[in-house]
Amino acid sequence: MTEFALSNAVFSVLALTSLDQDHANSIHSLISKCKSLNAFQTPLWLNACASCPVLHLLIFHDNHLILYLPLQRLFSCLPLVFTYVNPLWSDYSEPIVDSTFLSVHGLSPGSLIFGALKKLPFIIIFLRNVFETSPLLRTTNKPPHYFYTSSYQCCVDSWRSTKYYKKNLYYQRRFYRDHPLARLVSTELNNLTNEHLADIVYFKNDQYKRCGINKSIEPAFWGSILSNPCANSRLLAVAIYDDKTFVSGAICLLVNDCLYYIIPSYNILYSVFSPGIVAFMHLYEIAVHGNCSSIDLTIGCEPYKHSLSSSNTRIASLLFTRFSNTLVNIIFSRILALFCAGRNGSHLLRSFIG
Repeated sequence: MTEFALSNAVFSVLALTSLDQDHANSIHSLISKCKSLNAFQTPLWLNACASCPVLHLLIFHDNHLILYLPLQRLFSCLPLVFTYVNPLWSDYSEPIVDSTFLSVHGLSPGSLIFGALKKLPFIIIFLRNVFETSPLLRTTNKPPHYFYTSSYQCCVDSWRSTKYYKKNLYYQRRFYRDHPLARLVSTELNNLTNEHLADIVYFKNDQYKRCGINKSIEPAFWGSILSNPCANSRLLAVAIYDDKTFVSGAICLLVNDCLYYIIPSYNILYSVFSPGIVAFMHLYEIAVHGNCSSIDLTIGCEPYKHSLSSSNTRIASLLFTRFSNTLVNIIFSRILALFCAGRNGSHLLRSFIG
């Protein structure tokens, strides 16, 4: 454990490839304090990512954990650059922090990460998806960053009164009118199994192939999340079949009162019936009856998100380095952000994950 000073306080920093029980308990305690975790900060997600080669960054003050950031090596041939764990699927990459402590002491999570980097054996932390409202970007010592996409949210209460709701409801009713053998399976009906998850994943992978995207999903990863729900967070999924033929579906994460819409998929043979919308409307009704306040459509500027969303927030890639030279930071930031945040960013990212 090494130390660094910041604002007349001394902090200890650890970078661990495995956790003992005391450190695991410290992380659990910090997470339990946080009231506004996103889906990719929850124990549900982090437990599922345990098979990844995680580097745990922990920053303490007086033996109390103040900041936790699960990292993964980005370049397999260069063990100096790290990013948020499971970067292909972690749509948001924010550290978990004790916001009360930081507020009382006038500190930002970014300043702690900068301070820790000076004591660590690696030189760059690249966080690909950070909200423009994040405390990481509200600091005088702001890290180099690059806004490259947006995250879209659907307000459950207000979206029902829009013209898009009525239009999509028509699509849903038309589909069931024309397909009398259609049936729904879902986690809420307790009739969704790993086989149904595998169908959703299969057709999503098929979509990637059609679009020339070198990316694939492992159904076992999502099956493990289905089998291991946590307090206030679990996997929620729906799938629609025309008799025995898969039509469409979606895999989501339900965290507190927010539904994260992560993997939508559909059978191209049914594309004329807007099958993705039919599945979304089922999810919307589940959100209404489950008293969800919002559906997070996550990152990406796909056209369908504009009609399903009520608001959006810009997303930035940002970079923490040891370098004090501003020009050097900007050069590194532009190279990595443009490299990983472009149209084929996920494909490029997949090629370099360690």
